[in-house]
Amino acid sequence: MPEFIVPKNVGNCIVFRNWTGHWIVANSQGGQSRVFIPCNTRPEAEAICEQLNTGDHNGQINVPHPHRHPT
Repeated sequence: MPEFIVPKNVGNCIVFRNWTGHWIVANSQGGQSRVFIPCNTRPEAEAICEQLNTGDHNGQINVPHPHRHPT
């Protein structure tokens, strides 16, 4: 599973669907505070977004490999 390093100042994250149909968790900041995490499903993206918005992480988040569907 990929580990995403989360910056200290994440801000407010949102879930959206990009033009290819994949779910993305992102914030509106740029530079080193930017968060952009691709996800497989919307429930997975919403769970990660909730973790980031509540601060329930230890500086990193483990995410299943994007674009690989479980068999």
